[in-house]
Amino acid sequence: MKTITFYSFKGGVGRSLMLSNMALWLADEMKAKVCVIDFDLEAPGLHHKFEDLQNPADQARLASTDGIVEYIDEFKQTGRPPADFKRFYLPFKTKKGNPISLIPAGNLQKADYWRKLFDINWQQLFEYDPATGYSNGFLLLEDLKGRIENELAPDFLLIDSRTGLTEIATITLKLLADKVILMGINNPENKDGLYWVLRNLYADPNSRELPYHLVLNRVPMQQGLVRNTKDPREKKISAEFLERFKDFAAPDDLAKRFSIVHADDELAFGEKLQEGFYVESQPKVQTRKDYWDVFTQVTKDYFRADQWALFENKRRAYELYYQARFDTTETQARIELMNKAIGHCNYDAFLFNYRFVQLRKSNQDRAALSDIKKAIELDPDEASWHSNLGNIYYSQLNYASAISAYQKAIEIEPDYHDAWYSLGNAYASQQKYDLSIAAYHKAIVIKPDYCDALYNLACIYALLNQKEEALHWLKDALEKGWSSLQYVQEDNDWVSLRDDADFKALLAQFTS
Repeated sequence: MKTITFYSFKGGVGRSLMLSNMALWLADEMKAKVCVIDFDLEAPGLHHKFEDLQNPADQARLASTDGIVEYIDEFKQTGRPPADFKRFYLPFKTKKGNPISLIPAGNLQKADYWRKLFDINWQQLFEYDPATGYSNGFLLLEDLKGRIENELAPDFLLIDSRTGLTEIATITLKLLADKVILMGINNPENKDGLYWVLRNLYADPNSRELPYHLVLNRVPMQQGLVRNTKDPREKKISAEFLERFKDFAAPDDLAKRFSIVHADDELAFGEKLQEGFYVESQPKVQTRKDYWDVFTQVTKDYFRADQWALFENKRRAYELYYQARFDTTETQARIELMNKAIGHCNYDAFLFNYRFVQLRKSNQDRAALSDIKKAIELDPDEASWHSNLGNIYYSQLNYASAISAYQKAIEIEPDYHDAWYSLGNAYASQQKYDLSIAAYHKAIVIKPDYCDALYNLACIYALLNQKEEALHWLKDALEKGWSSLQYVQEDNDWVSLRDDADFKALLAQFTS
């Protein structure tokens, strides 16, 4: 078990968020067993970082889980570590089904959490005992670490430390850590604080040398620069930051222990973990790569060469995907980049699906069909892959196979409104209008403003000569944003109503 402590002298620098991102990365991408501890006892909240813990069932489990404060309090009351360790941790799974265990700061639902915390006399707990040659606190933490290793058996123990120069920070850094990530932002108080911490760590000549990695976080990205082009001011900022720590290592050595993580402005609207390799916007590409840089430098030595090769191949593949998605608009160029990407990593369903989309745009349907089938083979539980398979079958007029694919997508994700809509289209093409109507209704229940579904439902009723229903759903579609009146006027589905006065009046109402 390797223990990594995340420390910042000041709060609000992204320490807990980086720990949570590393936990997900280790669990999902490196397939490592992970345990995380919230040792920020006076400002706890690590559990809030994990979206997978926000469902009602896990919130109820969290409300009945004790933590570090109760563990220490029980030891203080009885003189022995608690017998039942299961009370003090909460196992949960990531979206990809990989396990993480959380040891919280304590049970914040209980009114006596704060009393128990403030009753802890840290100086007394860690007072040297001549009889044992150790302090009780040291023995307690060694016991805790041993129980984590024996009962949870994680590959990595990640500790979220208290800020400032405190007893808790000393515990998490000096007593528990095998390696420490020291995080700050670009201001004097952060640089000075981290300097004081390092000076304290190295002040005792009998202390073991603790490997550390410095992270300068939330460095802004200059607007207007193309991707992969850094703000020219970064070199100056980095040099000034590292200059503060020249007492501890030579410049070249410090540079190897240093990373920059760029700011993600969208965090102002709510924190979100950097899960997996997929990114939804170009600015997040650099932030994702920055995290990988930190994780690589801190953990690479802990993995076998074959384990690391899998990650590096996937990392190279996704860099090519980022180029395809953000650096070019040419479909053929995207296909060529994705060919190279899949050459590095032929075991990732998302890459095959993205190339499928590009192949379809270039009318290479045979190759596209092969790619979407490969995506499903690699990840059969992703509903959108099955829906995409249905779309290509639908375009080939193979409605029976399309229906089967859409039904599979809905089986996996019952509220997948696009799959219900596409299923309605496939049934309509077979003139199975009752089934088509049911599918469109389901899509509309899930997404009431789904204009395409509203319009197609109106068309089916027009084909069935059910005028009142047809005009009702057409009006609903128009009111909710269906804007192509010319299309309605030319659509053959409305032949039976084209000369109808009510139909003309409805269109005239929205024309004006």
